[in-house]
Amino acid sequence: KASSEQSQEFLDKLFAELALVDSLTDAEALLESAMRVGRCNKLGMELLSRAKRSLFGEKKPTAVNTVPESGPCILVSGHDMAALAEVLAQTEGKGINVYTHGELISAHAYPGFQKFKHLKGHYGTNWVGQQRQFDGFPGAILMTSGCLSEPQGSYFDYIFTIAPTAWPEVQKIAVGADGKYLVYSKKNSSEDGMGISQTIATLPKGVYSLTAKVGTDPDYAVTLFANDIEQTFGASDLGMYYLREARIDDIIIREGESLTVGTKDGHWYKADDFHLYFVRPLTADEDVYTAIGEVKNEEVNMKNEAIYDLQGRRIAADSRHSSLLSPGIYISGGKKVLVK
Repeated sequence: KASSEQSQEFLDKLFAELALVDSLTDAEALLESAMRVGRCNKLGMELLSRAKRSLFGEKKPTAVNTVPESGPCILVSGHDMAALAEVLAQTEGKGINVYTHGELISAHAYPGFQKFKHLKGHYGTNWVGQQRQFDGFPGAILMTSGCLSEPQGSYFDYIFTIAPTAWPEVQKIAVGADGKYLVYSKKNSSEDGMGISQTIATLPKGVYSLTAKVGTDPDYAVTLFANDIEQTFGASDLGMYYLREARIDDIIIREGESLTVGTKDGHWYKADDFHLYFVRPLTADEDVYTAIGEVKNEEVNMKNEAIYDLQGRRIAADSRHSSLLSPGIYISGGKKVLVK
């Protein structure tokens, strides 16, 4: 049978047996049920062992270094060997030493991990002592399974988790559209949340679309914006723990206008892979400056007047700051002003 079929068989048998537990009353029936659960457990362990061998080779007894080396480092704890392999692949050749912790010590026995020269050894002992052991580790820590004790303040900002492992306000690693792990922004406790943005000042006039890969957790949301157009997305819109495409269409940029894009109001999210697309030229109705005529080339006294952009945002107190403006059209003293 294919491994996927065997995995489903294992799950079906296990859950079917667990569903019977409450209905069993005599000792003989309970003993038989326990034996069947034991056989399910044996099948599960065989499937897990087979998967590890297929991915990382046949394991063999191996001496493991327990003396840390100097240099930047990452500690990977838990049970998830696939996550460890991804960390090693992404840090290879970057001068970062990687160490295992807890049950991941067994990874050192597989050829698939021995090929990574920057897998330097094992740090600490089992998961029970992690609070004391993590306190003394000088680098980032990745927890890959549920063996997580309450993170302490000394390393709280340096510990990360992957789904389904989590702890309130601890940074989470999500899986991107390409299957690789990506770091969420750290949760921000302020009411306004936090955001990122970029202003593009030299776009040709036209209609644009903005896309970005965005993800957040349940009970959180993040706003994607392009100038004054906003779209707010929650985990139900994006897919829990995974990055999905968020999009804003019909962004109108007229002559001399700049475009500010980004995310805001987020407390715990990841935003990546922003793309801006030119869709089409403006129609006559959309190109309002063509409709009202050209801006007259006349002197405007901005000495005591605040300067605003075309979205009505104040960007300078008076003309003393006009030399810092990018070329474009602004509002000052109730008139449009062209800055060349």
